[in-house]
Amino acid sequence: MREYQEALRRYAIACGVDVQGSLVSIRHKETGALLHVAADRSLSHADLRSADLACADLRETNLAGASLAQATLRGALLEGVLLVAADLTGADLREADLGQADLRGVTLNQAYLWGADLTGADLAGASLAGAVCTEAVLASANLECADLQGAILTDASLLAADLTSANFRTAILRGADLSCAVLENANGAEADLRSADLTHAILAGANLAGADLRGATLIRANLAGADLSRADLRGAVVDASTRWPEGFDPDQHPLRRLVEPPNLLQTRQERSLSGAR
Repeated sequence: MREYQEALRRYAIACGVDVQGSLVSIRHKETGALLHVAADRSLSHADLRSADLACADLRETNLAGASLAQATLRGALLEGVLLVAADLTGADLREADLGQADLRGVTLNQAYLWGADLTGADLAGASLAGAVCTEAVLASANLECADLQGAILTDASLLAADLTSANFRTAILRGADLSCAVLENANGAEADLRSADLTHAILAGANLAGADLRGATLIRANLAGADLSRADLRGAVVDASTRWPEGFDPDQHPLRRLVEPPNLLQTRQERSLSGAR
């Protein structure tokens, strides 16, 4: 048995995995094939740069502080994984499952997260500068103080996500779902928010200077104290509940105003009263 464990250790090292202690296997989520060997389900601070962990089952694994730069994790199961302060620069996480993962302070600069599921993930203070998150699901994710500068989030779901004080300057959020999201004091200067859904979003104090909000939905959005200088609001959909910054005149912009549908019951009652007269 000892010889077998030593053989596994040598295999792990050959694969670029720095392991110590007792060993467990990381297997393909569908085929069960051995992909890598880990230490007591912990790869904390492991050197996994450029490792191929595509479709690996890494659920609940401790990868805190690990180096996974340029690693391939496409389709991997990373639900509930601990990745605090890990380096995933340029990593391939397309269609990976990162639901409820702890990604506080993680580096995901230039990473590929196309179609990844980060529902409920904690990305507070994370860096995703230049990351490709097209069609990613970040619903209810915590992105407080995260750096998303230049990130691509086209058609991504950020429903009810917390982006308080986040930096998404020059980010592309075209068609993204930001309904009920909190973007208070966030920096979205020069961001592309064309056709984004910001219904019920809180943008109080946000910097949206020069942002492109053409065709965006701002129904019931709170923009009190936001900087809308040079913002393009042509065709943005608003209603009477949309809150604007002090001194901002919405009538000076070609907005699309949603007219509340009439209350049919009240209309019938008014007609009855009118007929009775």
